[in-house]
Amino acid sequence: MRVFLCEKPSQGKDIARVLGAGQRDNGCYSGAGVVVTWCIGHLVEAVPPEGYGEQYKRWALEQLP
Repeated sequence: MRVFLCEKPSQGKDIARVLGAGQRDNGCYSGAGVVVTWCIGHLVEAVPPEGYGEQYKRWALEQLP
């Protein structure tokens, strides 16, 4: 079984349709060896610049390639 985690319900519904997961359950779609579920809100967010390196905490033109 493969599980697909989507960012929002509408995205989960679209992906489930394409994958043939037509059985609607509580918080997921299932079928054809797959389960498609979702969260509410963003799953990923950008790391602040200092997360890549302390030198990026303050922006400077010299740091650009």
